[in-house]
Amino acid sequence: VSLTIGWPRDVELDISGLENRLKTSIELQRT
Repeated sequence: VSLTIGWPRDVELDISGLENRLKTSIELQRT
């Protein structure tokens, strides 16, 4: 996800963190 148009770094990290949470939760639901 590239939303780096004038966005602060912490927001970018927040988005990637949310993405990782979604991926892990989806993987946990599969098992």
